[in-house]
Amino acid sequence: MRPHYHAVKPVKLETLEGRRLLSGLTLVTHGQGGDAGDEVAFISDLVARRAGGAAQYVMEVGRDGLRTEVTSFRRDAGSPRPESLESGEQIVKLDWSEVKTLPTTSIANAVADYMLDNGLVEQQLHLAGPSRGASVVSNLAAALGERGVWVDHVTYIDPVPVGAAIPIFGDLVDGPMQVTENVLFADNYWRSDENILTGFDGQPVRGAYNVELTMVERDNFGDPHVGAGVYYIATVDPEEPIVPPAKESWFAGTRDRPARDRTGYKFSRIAGGARPRAGVSAGFDGTARRDDVDREGAQWPNVDGLKVLGRRRQFAVGERFTISYRFNDADSASNVAVVIDDDRNPYNNWVATLARRNSDAQEAPLVRRLRVGKESLDAGTYFLAARIKDDAGHVRYAYAPYTIELTDPPAVQSVPMTDRRLTGSVFARTSALERERLEELV
Repeated sequence: MRPHYHAVKPVKLETLEGRRLLSGLTLVTHGQGGDAGDEVAFISDLVARRAGGAAQYVMEVGRDGLRTEVTSFRRDAGSPRPESLESGEQIVKLDWSEVKTLPTTSIANAVADYMLDNGLVEQQLHLAGPSRGASVVSNLAAALGERGVWVDHVTYIDPVPVGAAIPIFGDLVDGPMQVTENVLFADNYWRSDENILTGFDGQPVRGAYNVELTMVERDNFGDPHVGAGVYYIATVDPEEPIVPPAKESWFAGTRDRPARDRTGYKFSRIAGGARPRAGVSAGFDGTARRDDVDREGAQWPNVDGLKVLGRRRQFAVGERFTISYRFNDADSASNVAVVIDDDRNPYNNWVATLARRNSDAQEAPLVRRLRVGKESLDAGTYFLAARIKDDAGHVRYAYAPYTIELTDPPAVQSVPMTDRRLTGSVFARTSALERERLEELV
């Protein structure tokens, strides 16, 4: 039985505040017949504008003899460097067109190795891909999970791994679609008509928030598989004009056809919408099941969920307040620094360190609370961030999803004090020597 479109009934949402101020890395890829241009370049530009600027790169996967590896990683001409951006955002356009005849597991392993070796997992990650590209990002998340890396968000768009498209192969080529235990949130936008004449069929994915695109299936410009991709693209920036072959009728604003700002990219780290708990891992306060992953090699530390406890976001300079964050490192001790920053970029220095805490190795995520505050700061608006570093030098960063405001402390007024006014007080009951010392302080 095919699952219903989730929007037809009330959806339980993750009770977190908006995420629009988090910085991170978005990796976008293509399907079997694509490359890093066209739709991938178009959606990357939309994401960059939505983030308030981003450094954009193209990563190409090829062969070196029998070895599959990343053969090129270059920043787009005219793209800013990440350290020059207030947003701290990076976008990677993954091109595996030269090795499209290989299993997506092989492609994903090559990409994971490159990301791990070159610091591309230090910030929060969003991986997204359509058609067979959904299998690439599924296997990429799993490969990162083997090294203990938490992935904030994985998006599947009408996934078609080889085996689904050609059932005779089963799962021998690309493996099954999955959501592994290191993924915090996963969503999937899919449709299927079981009609070979209308192109490939997508599929639901266990553990993801599955949205069945029945409106795309019933009303499209000829290929509903292509329609699923442009459906998601239309949600990235709802303020932009809709681009054919997407249709306005798909986003009518009804329960089964949510408006463009109520679905899809809304659940991303950048857009900041509350996430349906059906796609949030049960290990991270959701209800979604996850597939196990076999860990191997040196494990990375993780930190996320940084927030101020309570409703206040304004504090006097030097006033202490309580923050919390979630972290782990499965195989070594780690150190977490909670810092205050004047932007969302961890690569251009921060203003001050508020606290440091050391922890021993632990596999399960742990939530820690701290009282923080610092007197030697100027009044102003700031960002809170956390950096975790392990004994092997692996580093990851997380930002709180909102700013805080620090104000000047209230002025201390001097009050004249006389023997008459202090009669009967603690002052009057002290010795003469103590009175002299107190008078000097006053």
